[in-house]
Amino acid sequence: MSKSRITIDTRLAEGFNNYMKGYLKLYQDLARVVKNHIVESTKGNIIVDLGAGTCYFSKELKKQLPDAFIINIEPSKEMIKTALKNIEDNEKSSINLIRAKTEYTPLKSNVADIIVTRFTIPYWDMIDTGLKETRRILKNRGVLIIEELNPDYPKWKLWLMKLHMHLRGADKRLVEYQDEAYRIAYRIEELEGLLKTNHYNVIKKEYKKNRWRYLLIAEKKE
Repeated sequence: MSKSRITIDTRLAEGFNNYMKGYLKLYQDLARVVKNHIVESTKGNIIVDLGAGTCYFSKELKKQLPDAFIINIEPSKEMIKTALKNIEDNEKSSINLIRAKTEYTPLKSNVADIIVTRFTIPYWDMIDTGLKETRRILKNRGVLIIEELNPDYPKWKLWLMKLHMHLRGADKRLVEYQDEAYRIAYRIEELEGLLKTNHYNVIKKEYKKNRWRYLLIAEKKE
């Protein structure tokens, strides 16, 4: 079951959307990571964003990879309503938004070149089922890119982060959501083990104990 106790409602979705407008560089950085793992000889790569939220990441992917077709999977209807407001008319043909859970997507097998998920895994209902589903969706030797919060991030830095959010006008519930997100986050060693158990090869990781997030990149075993 998901570790989260917080329900995403309209207020939280809109608060997240408004707050993240000030941090679009985070999406730019992750989009560059995706771009570095695209097979250059393949046109029109299919990229799946699990837990797409408000679709800022998909919009950045389209800027950096204009030939890509992006499928967004998002379980929250409130997030989807907010995301639809962010997708412009000229993006609708190549950014697809589907309401579904990671564990049960309506996608065909062996369809995706890359799957990306950003700070979502603790919110999956069943992590093993979710990882099996990502493996089903990916093409052979397809890549799963995971960005997650680091639960070992120093507590005093977390306190400063929450203070910063308050000073930037973040809604109280958004701060609570962020606080919970760190509390329920998986340690990198746990996630590496789960990837290996579910037939992935970890090909790259970026982790520092004093950094607020970490990155794992894994390849589907044939």
